[in-house]
Amino acid sequence: MGIAGWVVAGLLLVVIALLLWQRRRVGGAVPSPRVIDRATCHKTPIEGQLRQLLADTVKDLRCAESTIWTISPDGLHLEGAINHGPTVEVVEQISVPAHNSVIGLVAEQGLAKAIGRADWHNPSVDKATGTPTLAMVAAPIDVIGVRVGVMSAINPTTGGVFEGAALRILIEKANQAGRILEQAGNR
Repeated sequence: MGIAGWVVAGLLLVVIALLLWQRRRVGGAVPSPRVIDRATCHKTPIEGQLRQLLADTVKDLRCAESTIWTISPDGLHLEGAINHGPTVEVVEQISVPAHNSVIGLVAEQGLAKAIGRADWHNPSVDKATGTPTLAMVAAPIDVIGVRVGVMSAINPTTGGVFEGAALRILIEKANQAGRILEQAGNR
């Protein structure tokens, strides 16, 4: 192989390495056009609207708690922004790795997901809150076509898994969260 062949091979390796690194970031290399983070979620009146939405979600899904997770500025984590449930103080201060969590997978792929007791999930939130996740539904939150976070709900009060309608309900709630957060970007 000549010098040109080695140069091409080297460039190809660099491109592959960059692509693999970018896959670890939620949303790849595309930065969000507006900043939607924990602080944004705590602005008045946005915070009140999001807290009411989460309370409605807990009621409608008959579950233990619901959370809005925002994507960290570097895209490597999802940060608990707003929570409705028994562990608000803990969840609103925690973050989970985007590349090693169910909510990270939802954020990356843009597809809602439901898991049950036997399915894997990142245990860091369970350890921090002392509450085991027995079942979860999660859906992406988009603002003007840009992924800004994930909405999740855990542990149906029935003790089982979420029924099929729960995923559809959560997707609609996540869409509502996106509309509320869009208002935050316009202020």
